[in-house]
Amino acid sequence: SLPRLATAYYGTPYRKNYHAAMAWYSLGCYYTELKDDPAAIDAYLKAKDCFPDTTVRYYALTEQNLGKHYMNQHMNDEATSFLSRYYDYALASNDSSALASTAYLLGQNFVHQNRFEEAEKLFYSVRANPYSAAFIRNDVYFQLAKIAYHQHKDYSTSASYLQQYFNNTTSNVQSNASWELLGFIMQDTNQPDSALQCYKHALAASNDIPTRCYVYRRMADLAMDSGEYDLMKDCIDKYTELNDSIYALHYLSEIDSIQ
Repeated sequence: SLPRLATAYYGTPYRKNYHAAMAWYSLGCYYTELKDDPAAIDAYLKAKDCFPDTTVRYYALTEQNLGKHYMNQHMNDEATSFLSRYYDYALASNDSSALASTAYLLGQNFVHQNRFEEAEKLFYSVRANPYSAAFIRNDVYFQLAKIAYHQHKDYSTSASYLQQYFNNTTSNVQSNASWELLGFIMQDTNQPDSALQCYKHALAASNDIPTRCYVYRRMADLAMDSGEYDLMKDCIDKYTELNDSIYALHYLSEIDSIQ
C-alpha cells in the first residue's frame, strides 16, 4: 500500500524526477518479491521513464531487474538488451560483484538462445572473478555441463562438471535438472540402468512439471529399448498427462495476457 501511495503522489501523471522514479522502482521491487513478472515489468518500465538522470545506480538496477523478469517470461532478446546495459554499467563502475552476477545471468540467457560460445566465455569470467557468490560459482559448473553436452557432445567433460556441481550442492531442489542431464549422458553412452537411476533421482528431487514431463519421455524410450512394455506404457501415460497440462497452462496464460 505504501508504494501505491507514493506512486499516486509522485508518479501520476508521470514526471521526470527522482522521487517519482523511486516510487515506481519500489513498487517494482514489491512485485519482484511476489514473483509477478508482468506487474514488475510494468512498474520498472514506468520507473525507467521517470528517472531524470540515467547515470544513477537505481536506473541501472531498474534495467537489471527488467532483464531478470524478461528472462522469466522467456523474452530473451529483451532480457539480453537490458542485462547487457547493466553489464556495461558494472564494467564502467568497476563493480566486480555486479559484473559476476550479471555475467552469470547473461550467460544463462545466452544458453536459452543456444548462443553457447558467448555463454561459455561469460561463465569462465564468473569462475575467474574472486567476487562471484558461492552459489553462482557452483551453478556455473552445471551451466558448463549443459554446454559441453548440447554444444560439443563431450560427455566426459559434461559428467566431470556435473560431479563438481554435485560435490558442492546440498539442496535436492537445485540438483533435479542436473540428475536429468546426467541421465541423458548415461542414456547416450549406452548405460541404461544408470540412466534410469538418474531419472528416478530427478523425479524425486523436483515437482517441476516440464522437468518431470521430459524425464518420463526419456524413461519411456529406455523402457522400450529394454522391452519393459508395462513401464513404457506407464511412462507414456504420465508424459501425456503432464504434456497436456503444460499446454493447458500456456493456453490459460495467453488468455490472461489478452484479457
